[in-house]
Amino acid sequence: MKAQDMKTTADPRGVEVGEKVEGFETTNYAEIRKYFECDPDTLDWIEKKEREGKTLKLTVQVNHDEKWAEYALGEYDPFRASEMGCSDSVDNREWEEDDYEGVCNFLKEILEEVE
Repeated sequence: MKAQDMKTTADPRGVEVGEKVEGFETTNYAEIRKYFECDPDTLDWIEKKEREGKTLKLTVQVNHDEKWAEYALGEYDPFRASEMGCSDSVDNREWEEDDYEGVCNFLKEILEEVE
């Protein structure tokens, strides 16, 4: 997994900048839906999880030098992890490759909304 090897520091918005990797992490349903706006099956799953009251976590990573992008999406429940004696860093999501240019455009839009 590429993401495990990257050293990053986060700015207040959650966008991470590392030696070679830029990333973004959110539990905001609107931002997650925006990321998957062209994937109707995933959007249906997201809507189902929202109706169930689940918290989802999307993490996106981009390597500009090597021109790759990947994401991980899944349920996130820090309270349950705490009850089980785990830190909230326990993560069983799988990383999926994504379109480099599309992810860069998404990150640019998110940053513009913040400014």
